[in-house]
Amino acid sequence: MHSTFACSVDSHRHRARQRFAFLLAISAGFAASSASWTIGQEATQKKSDSEVVIPEQMPGDGDFDKAIQLRIGVDSMEKLREVISLVESALKKGLSKASEEPAKTFLASVYKQRVEFTMRELMQNPRSSARASKIQGELLDDLTRAIELDPSMIEGYLFKAAILKGRQDFGEAMDVINAGIAFFEPKLKADPKNAELHQKLANLYTNRAGLQEDPEQQLEDVAKSFEINPNDTNVAKQYLMLLESQQKFDRLLSTLDTILEFDPQNVEFILSKVTLLLRTNKQSEAMAFSNKSISMVANDESKATLLRQRALIHQLQGNNDQAKADLDESIKLTKDNVPSMLLRARLNVE
Repeated sequence: MHSTFACSVDSHRHRARQRFAFLLAISAGFAASSASWTIGQEATQKKSDSEVVIPEQMPGDGDFDKAIQLRIGVDSMEKLREVISLVESALKKGLSKASEEPAKTFLASVYKQRVEFTMRELMQNPRSSARASKIQGELLDDLTRAIELDPSMIEGYLFKAAILKGRQDFGEAMDVINAGIAFFEPKLKADPKNAELHQKLANLYTNRAGLQEDPEQQLEDVAKSFEINPNDTNVAKQYLMLLESQQKFDRLLSTLDTILEFDPQNVEFILSKVTLLLRTNKQSEAMAFSNKSISMVANDESKATLLRQRALIHQLQGNNDQAKADLDESIKLTKDNVPSMLLRARLNVE
């Protein structure tokens, strides 16, 4: 009898320690949970090394333990369903305060994984429209639950909005993105130096832009995305394209200046600024900026490209000899510089 009881206690302690280690590993993102662990650790340090503080056992802990073990190496939809069932059961039965939030985050990630599994399967094995519509409905249910469990998981909003957009439910897709923006904006305001929050919120605004029917609203959403995360080259390019398409040249020029403040040697944006200055009949400014950029860049290939562009400015100004000199220097800097060679040959003919 004593032996059986001892085994039971040892088993309980083993599971509790195992769960404790898991929760400690994933609780960094939760302030309340982190505080609980800190208090627990301080209490442990005051005890002798031989003593182990075992978290209080709650009715749902057993199911959560099983789910943690089953999640390791999960490779089928059936196992994912079982993991989801176990954690939902654990939450319903009740978990300790230190376990509850990590369990919700854990469960949200499992729902997301099931969505990804299902989407992959749909792409590999197309279904009838009726069946596909039913599966999409199930995906939306999973994503709704994932967002409810962990509203900081941006994929939940993006996946859900994408499915709704594919179903032509643009209003609902917009509502989902707006909900994400409403969640992340105060988070970023409270933690303005958090790069991850900048990226997530900018991503949401970019996605909302794709749902806008009004070109002005689309532009303003991309502008907001760029304002939040100006280091994102893809957003910057999208913003520049929209500004150019709407012929907002003053705003386009100021945006290029902002981009070049962050990345002053980005040849693509340098070329764009020079081209814009020429397009708006500002040849002297274009030449001055070209001269400055050529003296600043260190990469030979970049310098060769900028010299070729400056040669074109010289041509526009009727200075063919200076254009030839720039092209000769450009050709020397890089091997097989065909564009500069062709321009140089054309100048010889002229």
